[in-house]
Amino acid sequence: MHIQPTNNLSNVSQSQVGATQVKSERHEGVKTPVDQLDLSFEAQMMMNRLDSGFRADRVADLRSQIASGRYETREKIEMALDRILDEIA
Repeated sequence: MHIQPTNNLSNVSQSQVGATQVKSERHEGVKTPVDQLDLSFEAQMMMNRLDSGFRADRVADLRSQIASGRYETREKIEMALDRILDEIA
């Protein structure tokens, strides 16, 4: 007994390739759409607010302190502990 496959994938892939070629030939000269992003006024205001608080020079200074091991001083640790204890109490 011989069973014929119900979905012959080689025929499907050949027809898809052929359909793609026909589409590209038929739409020759049509411009490709360009992606665009439109932000609401509120979103633009939030972005401006976020950007205005960023200080690249301060971030660079802190990164260099952390890399060199100068960031965690005894005073800073004590201040952080005091703040934590204030929040808990």
